[in-house]
Amino acid sequence: FHSRHCAFSRLGAVCSKLFPVVKSFIQRHKILVVVVAVIGAFWMFPSATAVMGHLEARIDVAQGRYLVWGKSRGVPWRLDYARLLQERYGIECRRPGGCVMFESHRSYLLAYDVIASAAAIRQFGSEAFTECEAEARKAWEERNAAAAKTQ
Repeated sequence: FHSRHCAFSRLGAVCSKLFPVVKSFIQRHKILVVVVAVIGAFWMFPSATAVMGHLEARIDVAQGRYLVWGKSRGVPWRLDYARLLQERYGIECRRPGGCVMFESHRSYLLAYDVIASAAAIRQFGSEAFTECEAEARKAWEERNAAAAKTQ
């Protein structure tokens, strides 16, 4: 106990000498301290948003709500795909908005999607996604072929 007490008292002595130095540094360099704090917060923020994504996905799945982000992103039949998932399985398929995505938003969406997609696959089977995508693609190709013939 005595050695630990001495270590704490030495630490206290160091802190009492260091505190005025830190306080005066903060007072003299307020802008620098704010910039460093903001950068530090943004550096740490993606992990916090990932945790929020996991938690919100777990809550939604527990309530029977299945929402997946960015499935079949960038393919021309994505609207048909999303409609089929919604109609057949009650899976809501959303596309992240905007052309610029912050790392924190990306972390949230990826974390959410990991939980929600896994739950949807457990509930409906992986063939739910492949079947809806194949049917949406086929319908889109048939519409385009018919449109090409009329031109």
